[in-house]
Amino acid sequence: MKSANGKLPFYCLKIDTYEIGLIMAQVGAPTLVCEYEELFALGVEKLVVFGTCGVLDANIKDCSIIVPDKAIRDEGTSYHYVKAGHEIAVNVKRFDDLLAFLKMKKINYTVGKVWSNDAIYRETVNKVKIRKEQGCICVDMECSAIAALAKFRDYEITQFFYSADNLGSENYELRSLDNEEKIDQKNTIVDLAIEFAIYLLDK
Repeated sequence: MKSANGKLPFYCLKIDTYEIGLIMAQVGAPTLVCEYEELFALGVEKLVVFGTCGVLDANIKDCSIIVPDKAIRDEGTSYHYVKAGHEIAVNVKRFDDLLAFLKMKKINYTVGKVWSNDAIYRETVNKVKIRKEQGCICVDMECSAIAALAKFRDYEITQFFYSADNLGSENYELRSLDNEEKIDQKNTIVDLAIEFAIYLLDK
């Protein structure tokens, strides 16, 4: 796939009678939403988006599954798609299906609000404190913008995270972010996303 930043590999998986595409998501709301706009224009019908997030609740263990239901819009891209507002609903179309799937697979998960902030080094101590007070359990860079894209275009996009670094304690914890730790567990999460994609195709 050709994007504004050059070529991005797009892998096609054939599993039984299913065809599923895999692509590495861009970092940051503007580039990621551009990528997804182009994917849908090329004929993609549904997207399952998964990746890491930082936790604001230290009790959420490393590599745990988090399902966002709301996102604080602390990025700029979403405001070009939907009316200005502090929060946006996430996973509107397939929220119940995702939870049903995770329960069927006996996967423990946490549902909660995410803080989407695409200023990568501006997760300051004071901001973290405020977002925690507002009910956020994790932070990412794109979720609210993806939700706005889905709403504006009426796209079917389902998002979930697996937890990585911890910003919710007095001392920052890298955990298994950006390293090879827990690689088997991370590979299992990739498999989980693929299985959920198949689950959606059968709906």
